[in-house]
Formats: sequence, structure tokens, C-alpha cells
Amino acid sequence: MKVSVVIPTRNRLAFLQNAIASVQAQTYSDWEAIIIDDASTDGSWQWLASFREPRIRGVHLEQHCERSAARNRGVREAGGEMVLFLDDDDRLKPHALACLTAELEKHTDAIAAVGGRVYFDDRGQDQEFTLSHWRVKRVIWPEILFGLVPAQGEALIRMSTLIATCGWKEHLALAEDHEFWLRLATLGPVVTIPDTVLEVRVHAGQSPRTGVPGRTKDFRRAFVNKLPPESRGKGERTFEAFRCNQAGQSAFRLGDYKLSLKLYARVIRRAPFLLFSALSRPYILIFFFKSLGGYIFGSRVVELVRRFRRQARSTTTQVGACTYPNRTL
Repeated sequence: MKVSVVIPTRNRLAFLQNAIASVQAQTYSDWEAIIIDDASTDGSWQWLASFREPRIRGVHLEQHCERSAARNRGVREAGGEMVLFLDDDDRLKPHALACLTAELEKHTDAIAAVGGRVYFDDRGQDQEFTLSHWRVKRVIWPEILFGLVPAQGEALIRMSTLIATCGWKEHLALAEDHEFWLRLATLGPVVTIPDTVLEVRVHAGQSPRTGVPGRTKDFRRAFVNKLPPESRGKGERTFEAFRCNQAGQSAFRLGDYKLSLKLYARVIRRAPFLLFSALSRPYILIFFFKSLGGYIFGSRVVELVRRFRRQARSTTTQVGACTYPNRTL
């Protein structure tokens, strides 16, 4: 198979059925799906064992080992030239594999292709996010260090690159994607595309993300320390920009727009090269001008803008919770 889709799962049968159905709905046909059942107790393995679809294989783990180890097991089982990791509660857009595969076939020196994502819940579409509004190929370790980390399911990675990284760190159960992408992004350029390829489900059963970037300071500090001398200065300034970005977001949420504005001005002053990146520039400028608007006009106007955006999103086309029917395989 050209593409291997690896799905680790544990006790999320209803979501898993949607995830697998989204893989089956792909317009690109040269794929296999490997589902690693991480000692589920909700009947997931019994359901997987009943499959008769030759492109879908289930592997049952007797003991719970967490998602990083499950992903590594999936890579060992995979036969594809390229690998996409999909979380069991998310869904691929029907054109996802076709778009991402085409980019890696076009850019043979790229180690991965990354698309955009849209968040949804039981009420429908919530918010769309993409790393780039244009097709861009570049080495993105500064953007990863700054905090712009692709989600699982929106990145197609070459198998050879995965082997070179030695896979996921199995002792990590939270923020493991930050550590993984810091290692991955130094190995070559990444193609980012504006196409939305992933639907990320928002629900109560997700792992809490509060404080995740803060918990990755040690990953990032160690990464900077290992950079070659000619890149160390850039790494130090990017790491400082990362710290300012996190503090700036916290200040903005608390309504301290003056502090937030100062912090984003410091990001621009200390790491101006991030403004030359099509990936990080829009993100930095959006928060800079939001902070500036809050500082000039105050909290009341900021809240009015938030309400307007929420109302605008509520009138958009709804994604819905069951786009893909559960299929009998």
C-alpha cells in the first residue's frame, strides 16, 4: 500500500466507527488502515475482529500501553511508503489522502505534507485552522519551536522519515506530539497546504490540554541546546518568542491587553524572522492586533467582536456529528 493510516484506540467504539468510515470514504484508494486496540473493554476489539475489509487490520494489545506506544506498534505493522496518524475520535475529509499524497509525490524532498483542520462538536462546525493559506515548502522547526504543531490526522509523513526519528517517545502520554515534531522537523522541508483535511471532534472525553505548551518547555529547551552552533542563536530567540506567546495568550484571556501587546511586540522584536514565515506571520499579527484593539477600545468592544464571531460561525454550514455512516465490513 502507498499510504498506511494508523489509528490507536481505547474504549471509543462509537467514535472509532466514524473514524474508520472516514478512511473508507477517501477518494484516494491506495491505502491500508491499521487499528491498534489498546486493551479496550467496551467491545471495540470484538467489533474490529468482525471486519472483512482486506485493507483494514486490527491489532489487539492485551495490556494498556497509551497512545504513543500504540502508534509505534502501528508503524511496525504498516506496509505503506507514507503514514498518517489519525486519532480515534477524529475524521478525515474525503479528499485528505489524495491532497496530501499528491504533495509528497510532487515534492520528493519533503518529509511530510500538512493540511488544515476544522473543529466540530455535536452542534456542528466550530472553528477552522490551517497552518498556511498558501502552498509552502520550508524547514519548519522554528515554527514548531514557536508552538505551531500539526494535529494528528492532518499530516502525512514519509515512512523513511519516521524510521529516522525512531518513532514516538512511549513514556509520554501528554504533549507527545510537541516532542515528536521537534525531532521530525529538523530532518527536511515540510509542505503545508491550505486544504482542510481533518475534522477534529470536541467532546468531554478528550485529554485535558490545559497547560500543555507550558509542559513542553523542557522539550524545547533541550531541542535548542542540541542545535548546531550556526542555528543556536535563532533557536534561543524563537524559544523566547514561544515563552512570550504563551504569556501573551494568558494576559489576553485575563483582559490585560496592555501586557499582551507588550509581549507580542517583544515576539516581533526578538524573532522578526517569524514574520517572514507564511505559517507564523498571520498567527502573530492576529494576536498583536487583537491585543492592540483591546488596549485601545477596552474589554467591551472585544466581547462584542467575540459575540459577533460566534453568531457568524453559528450561521455557517453545519458539519454535523455523523457525516460518515458506520459501515458493515
